[in-house]
Amino acid sequence: MSNRDYQAIAKMLEEIEVIEDLISDSNLTGEFRESHTHISWKALAGMRDITAHKYQTLKMGDVWTTLVNDIPRLKNHLNDILNNI
Repeated sequence: MSNRDYQAIAKMLEEIEVIEDLISDSNLTGEFRESHTHISWKALAGMRDITAHKYQTLKMGDVWTTLVNDIPRLKNHLNDILNNI
């Protein structure tokens, strides 16, 4: 991989961490999480742990799946929640 590829991957991982920090336990109440069980809060927390602390075990295919499938799905869920407030 080129230096540019590594920089792009590093930036993507940073963005995933930002999203995960925003939906962390300190920012969302247990009541909120319990009322929105269609979102896999535990999986999101697990991904945060890996991107922040165990990044050497990351598989780029998993990162890509998260970016292409999981983040857009999360965005849709969060937009639905906001539209119903």
